[in-house]
Amino acid sequence: MNFKKIIQVGGVITIAGLIVGTIFNKIERSKIYDLECFGVIEDIRISDERAAPYFLINGEWRYLSLYGVNMVSETEKYDSVAKSKGEKVLYLYRKNDLRRYRLVLETTPQKLKLH
Repeated sequence: MNFKKIIQVGGVITIAGLIVGTIFNKIERSKIYDLECFGVIEDIRISDERAAPYFLINGEWRYLSLYGVNMVSETEKYDSVAKSKGEKVLYLYRKNDLRRYRLVLETTPQKLKLH
């Protein structure tokens, strides 16, 4: 094989990788933004195989993708979580001493904002 052929094959592989990566990114982004979650967090666990946080919300174990990764260190049992399908931001609320919910944090898959 000559050098020109190697460069051509490398270029084709690079372009194919970019196309597949772009498609995968769009699929993952769609899954993240399609996530809908409302309820009280009853428990939190970190899976052994993926080291990913799972949240027991209204009796169902839920993986909240990058939202969960961003918020797990700030989350307590009985916090309330709210994320609408198609919206970018997930909100976490906690009851204060007066038993009223207050906003604790808001997060997107990329950014965490504490309140």
